[in-house]
Amino acid sequence: MRRAWVSVAAVVAGTVALSGGAWWLQHVRETDLQSAAGSVTTSAILAIPDEAPAIRFTDVAAASGLTMRHGPGVRSHALPEDTGSGLAWGDVDGDGDLDLYVVNFAPLSVQRGGGTGALDGGNRLFRNDGGRFVDVAATAGVADAEGFGMGASFADYDADGDVDLYVTNFGPNRLFRNGGDGTFDEVGAWAGVADPRWSTGAAWGDYDRDGRLDLYVANYVEWDTGSLAAAVDLDGEFPFTLNPNAYSPAGNRLYHNRGDGTFEEVAGAAGVADADGRSLNAVFCDLDGDGWLDLFVANDASPNRLFRNRGVGEGGHLGFDDVSAATGMADTRSGMGVSVLDVAGGGGSGVPAAAWGTARSPDATGGTEDAQRAEGAEADAPAGAAARNPSAGPDGWPDLFVANWVAQDNALYRAVVEGDQLAEFHDDARAFGLAEVSTQMVGWGTLAADIDLDGRTDLVVANGSTLQQPGRPRLLQPQPAFVFWNGGGRFYDVAPAAGDALAAAHDGRGLAGADFDGDGDVDVAIAVNRGAPLLLRNDTVTANHGLAVALDASDALRFGARIRVTVGEVTQARWVGGDASYLSMHAPDLPFGLGAATVADRVEVTWADGSTTVREGVPAGRVRLGRGGG
Repeated sequence: MRRAWVSVAAVVAGTVALSGGAWWLQHVRETDLQSAAGSVTTSAILAIPDEAPAIRFTDVAAASGLTMRHGPGVRSHALPEDTGSGLAWGDVDGDGDLDLYVVNFAPLSVQRGGGTGALDGGNRLFRNDGGRFVDVAATAGVADAEGFGMGASFADYDADGDVDLYVTNFGPNRLFRNGGDGTFDEVGAWAGVADPRWSTGAAWGDYDRDGRLDLYVANYVEWDTGSLAAAVDLDGEFPFTLNPNAYSPAGNRLYHNRGDGTFEEVAGAAGVADADGRSLNAVFCDLDGDGWLDLFVANDASPNRLFRNRGVGEGGHLGFDDVSAATGMADTRSGMGVSVLDVAGGGGSGVPAAAWGTARSPDATGGTEDAQRAEGAEADAPAGAAARNPSAGPDGWPDLFVANWVAQDNALYRAVVEGDQLAEFHDDARAFGLAEVSTQMVGWGTLAADIDLDGRTDLVVANGSTLQQPGRPRLLQPQPAFVFWNGGGRFYDVAPAAGDALAAAHDGRGLAGADFDGDGDVDVAIAVNRGAPLLLRNDTVTANHGLAVALDASDALRFGARIRVTVGEVTQARWVGGDASYLSMHAPDLPFGLGAATVADRVEVTWADGSTTVREGVPAGRVRLGRGGG
């Protein structure tokens, strides 16, 4: 018993020290970390070049009918309340307009069995009627008024031609199957994906290339609502109930699609359960270019994980290798939002390509995966990979941007390539101007998109502190978002001059991008913890042109596909599903900026099964590409 009390005391003391240190960093310490704007050491980073465009966003949520309040009741120092929630774009009725699903939660009293959830606690499905939004959640059957909602994603998991909806909860998750008539049926328990624990991020992808869409679900911690009343001290500044280290990790789930509408849970067998991780996000992406989807998991207060997909082995069983440490990705910061993007060329480091491991199992066709990977690498790897310059432009290899907690800085893991093979990742956020500016911030949802259509990928980050306001412990400290304009080798935060909504502070959480008004540029929706969502219409005036690429194929082929768009000597790359944000999903179309060009010289799609589609001379606007190129 004495040991137990000592352990509890140590946890409480550690929580107070960590939170107190963060508070001191934000409010007391007079150094360059206290206020980046007034710092000499960071002035060069914050100074916006004269050639930067006048990026502008206007919040049109209320005017468009996107009205609601997240989080019923008052804040009660509960970790699940402060962590949510997200939102997702998708065309649920197939009319060509992008609809928006916004996740909410019921009061904790409902979670303890103390009654039913009020309508204000339910999720919202805002149908887009030509730019005007109407809430149809109740009639569609997706309100989930008694659920404690975290995240949402759209995917056609049963391949019937319409998008289904998966909602992660603190409690049983929901799978809403689209009936094609404007209504959904909740089939989570029947399908085998109603995990009753605390789930957060979800990633879709055909990891075994069997033609069926699979699902990976990140779980956070084992948090007990029954202990809330005794554990929470409403007068304290830093209650230990808000510290994830005070709770055991939950372990993640990998659901293999059986093809009959149900799933089999195989995370342990595949080696991706991450039982020691407190997971908040996950993304499937072919990071090493061998044609198989790898898996990155962002963890809070535990090392991030990178699982390399080693292909289908003997007996048809697929497995992953944990290459986190070997690739430099076992970062112990608190990762939330994740965006896969191609930001710049990766220089050599002397690390051999064998860091990924060379042992490969025979594939299902009887050949060796090593041989197939070697044969495909020469044709598939970007030209000149061995001679890439760190300050050069896009190189075709995926880099990862990860938003972290306060005093940890955001990370930009840039792919380092040796001999046309991925060797490891380096965190180069500081060199690109993305680190110091984020020291005081807590980053959540992320978006990698070309905001001004100049041909370079920009970044948007939703921020909001998890520290409480001094003297007002029922309120969190709001923070302004970031809009990082890519100036070519360095990013600059232009949010303070990008409109009133972005200059103001919010308790931002989920973030999702979409061209909801169809004018050719990317707009942004942000979920605000215990507030109204933001719908930021992109009003940037530019003479540049854009190209939105829509993929016309099954989601098993679409998720994980790589799209390359070439204009002149520059080729940009995006990965479907790679821009994972936080508890959210961006619109299915992938936008590319063409700059002054009105035509893309070449558009190439590498589908999740390795096949390719090429179209040349593609005009600006929107193009829909299928397997045959049409």
